[in-house]
Amino acid sequence: AKLPALAARTQRILGDDMDQAYLSPGQVVSALHIQRAFRTRFGAAAWRGAVRISWRESRLLPNVVNDTNSNGTNDWGLFQLNDGGTLQYAGGNPGTDALRPRWNARAAARIVADVGWSPWGGMLGD
Repeated sequence: AKLPALAARTQRILGDDMDQAYLSPGQVVSALHIQRAFRTRFGAAAWRGAVRISWRESRLLPNVVNDTNSNGTNDWGLFQLNDGGTLQYAGGNPGTDALRPRWNARAAARIVADVGWSPWGGMLGD
């Protein structure tokens, strides 16, 4: 019952940024993990910002790995945590943990608590 309401709220948050008609079930579950990691800890505005950042980074898809960085590093999961330092700073390693939506969202929340939004350009899109 919570997921359909969350899907509707997430789609409203993303608004014109969405390039598809609806969110897949996996994307909605990712939004749920982001909500739990950010809204509880930082409030509703941070959750909205985190959803926008995750949309920009991975389209809320937890299994995205970007291997196109010029320095040979890769970016992992919902928040595209970089294995050149950001991922390790959050206590993870490339692979399974980084691709689990709950772990990735919690890791991103830990990073935001410590250093703010700067790893994502400091922009929330609000």
